[in-house]
Amino acid sequence: MSGDILQTPDAPKPQGALDNYFKITARGSTVRQEVLAGLTTFLAMVYSVIVVPGMLGKAGFPPAAVFVATCLVAGFGSLLMGL
Repeated sequence: MSGDILQTPDAPKPQGALDNYFKITARGSTVRQEVLAGLTTFLAMVYSVIVVPGMLGKAGFPPAAVFVATCLVAGFGSLLMGL
């Protein structure tokens, strides 16, 4: 039952197609809050993809391989969070 969404009588009504489809307000969030969270995650991943290969490259690892590994791990982690 943990996946069920409980609707209370005073719950906010969905506002828009995205909200209606993903049930954002029913889960206690807003579209703005979700967009900001996505943007924050994206910027953190961009930072990681740029900084990690440089740091590990100085430690002797091939920067191109570290770049690919960082991208794959970031993508896998994002998919895992979305499930």
